[in-house]
Amino acid sequence: MEHDNRVPAETDDLAKTLDYEAISNYILAFCAERQFELIETLAEHLVGELIGKFKLNAVTLTLRKPGAVASAQAVGVKIHRKSAVTY
Repeated sequence: MEHDNRVPAETDDLAKTLDYEAISNYILAFCAERQFELIETLAEHLVGELIGKFKLNAVTLTLRKPGAVASAQAVGVKIHRKSAVTY
């Protein structure tokens, strides 16, 4: 996740940085509440939501689907998306 961490770093103020627990809980709830046929669709929707809700400048997301292809340990997608605005 790309976030301007200069203010939190300068102030050493936990309240001014990303709340990683809140982000993790949001991801879990997002995935539990929705169903997608394609992992690509999940990735695009999730990244869009994360950027907007947590005011992120960019997100790189890797999703893996273990067992989807018998001859592979896992298959998946990796995407990088930027916000239309800079936070």
